Amino acid sequence: NRTIIGVFFMSIFQEMGWTDVIDFDYLLDSHMKNTTLKK
Repeated sequence: NRTIIGVFFMSIFQEMGWTDVIDFDYLLDSHMKNTTLKK
């Protein structure tokens, strides 16, 4: 048995259609938030 884990950013796997083609067992989708700090 093998486990297929997808790790990606900003929903790119869904946008490219990979989740329809590859039978992932787990998906880890990270989103980034930019923050500007001023001292």
